[in-house]
Amino acid sequence: MSAYTVSQLAHNAGVSVHIVRDYLVRGLLRPVACTTGGYGVFDDAALQRLCFVRAAFEAGIGLDALARL
Repeated sequence: MSAYTVSQLAHNAGVSVHIVRDYLVRGLLRPVACTTGGYGVFDDAALQRLCFVRAAFEAGIGLDALARL
């Protein structure tokens, strides 16, 4: 299992850190764990979900609708 920080997740998905943080606030992404410093840790499933959400958003599906999935 790969472990990613927010910045690594953003880089691997080709989006900005701000987009990842926005998706976290909206509940579209969730960390699988937190470091002792309180930073979120993400796995490969989170990377796949981020790529799916971004592609769906670019196809015209609203973020509120995606949050309900």
